[in-house]
Amino acid sequence: MKAAEPAQPRGRREADVCAPARGRPVGLDRPGVSAVLSRLACGALSARAALDECLEAVEALNPEINAVVAMNADGAKLRADALDRDRARGRIAGRLHGIPVTLKETFDIAELPTTWGDPARAGAVACRHSPVAERLEAAGAVILGKTNVPERLADWETRNRLFGATRNPWDPARSAGGSSGGSAAAVASAMSYADVGSDQGGSIRIPAHYCGVYGLKPTWSLIPLSGNSLSGGMRGQDINVAGPIAREPADLALLLSELAGPGEPESDAWTLALPAPEGRPLSTRRFACLLDHPGCPIDRPYLELMQEFVEALRAKGAKVDEGRLPEFSFSRATELFNLLVRSETSTRLSDDSFDAALALAGGERIDPDSHEYRNARGTAILHRDWLQLHEERLEICQAWRRFFKEYDAFLCPVAASTAPRIMNDDNVANRTIEVNGVRIPILDQHFWAAVASLPYLPAVSMPVGVSTNGLPAGIQVVGPVYRDFDVIEICTRIAASIEEN
Repeated sequence: MKAAEPAQPRGRREADVCAPARGRPVGLDRPGVSAVLSRLACGALSARAALDECLEAVEALNPEINAVVAMNADGAKLRADALDRDRARGRIAGRLHGIPVTLKETFDIAELPTTWGDPARAGAVACRHSPVAERLEAAGAVILGKTNVPERLADWETRNRLFGATRNPWDPARSAGGSSGGSAAAVASAMSYADVGSDQGGSIRIPAHYCGVYGLKPTWSLIPLSGNSLSGGMRGQDINVAGPIAREPADLALLLSELAGPGEPESDAWTLALPAPEGRPLSTRRFACLLDHPGCPIDRPYLELMQEFVEALRAKGAKVDEGRLPEFSFSRATELFNLLVRSETSTRLSDDSFDAALALAGGERIDPDSHEYRNARGTAILHRDWLQLHEERLEICQAWRRFFKEYDAFLCPVAASTAPRIMNDDNVANRTIEVNGVRIPILDQHFWAAVASLPYLPAVSMPVGVSTNGLPAGIQVVGPVYRDFDVIEICTRIAASIEEN
């Protein structure tokens, strides 16, 4: 591939654009991957024409949205043309033949930069594809560019000193979420048909919720994360997963089927065979739900949308039990999650930042209940303590297994509210959002991310409607470990039933 083409001027800052709210993004009225594949197969659309439509959207919308931050448009055009020639000769590369996609900036693509939004890595160019990029291309996808991230993925606000802020396609004054905010914004804005992000603390689910698209946090370790590491190491990452973002739920299943499987060197020793979806109608399904909790209260308009969603499920004959929970403390699970996440992300810190966290964790002049202290405590954790916490996590995993013998899925919020305004405070531990007229710490929302992340469960963030403020909202559909395809099928059936009404 040729060298990267910057998708927009570097150093863009929050104050550069003050555009009014726009409403439903154009991408959400465009077909999804499956529909485009049908048009490609019958000759109604070419791979080059599909790519050109995405590139036109990048040219028209990206200067404001700032979702795509590196491109190789010429290389993508050459690949699309080659795929069209192959199709004419009866050669199909794979199930994604001709589909234009983007990829989160942290995943390596040969000869494109992998900066993690860090100015110190501005010249870092990948020498080989990550497994995710390899599998997308092997399936016939056309990777047109890379999407924006927070600096070192350390935020739910997608902005950094290299590329600036990604803006929500529904309202440029609002956050697109993070850390896969560029991914969700690109898909919602028709810049690509799908993207692959990563999720440790809601980093796929929250952007999908904010931008009105579908995002899958798969069961842990289904998709290799090598080629998505600051250190370049091959060690598996605790809690963190790679997963697809798309405009239709069925597209999540298609992408997962191409991306899931063992990485190196495990690929020589074992294969992955995920259970097929059960294929049962909604009228036979049983759900449990928790739509609000003092650990992280939910903004009233968002709560009402989820309550309407639950009633619509019941109208379809589904059984929905409110307040039925597995047998463990959700508050304690959130605390475990925070400690284990910070232990994992400590590997991304510079030596100076790590030393500062050690000093803070051992200090006496800080509130022990503050998020800043909790983050430092997790960063400084001893391996012995980590093993004890992991044992406690495994007990929670067992509680979920028992719970899912009775229920098909668990429904809960994705975050505390719809997309907040873009914030300028660089310290996420100090940041707050407004919920029912009260300012709460933004990191309180780990309560809802932890539901699926801590016990390694699959979860889809699926849209449930548009709030009274004109912004989209989603709900988490969480399922049993390795039942990813069944969770996606449930969402597909729900989406189809909503369209019928």
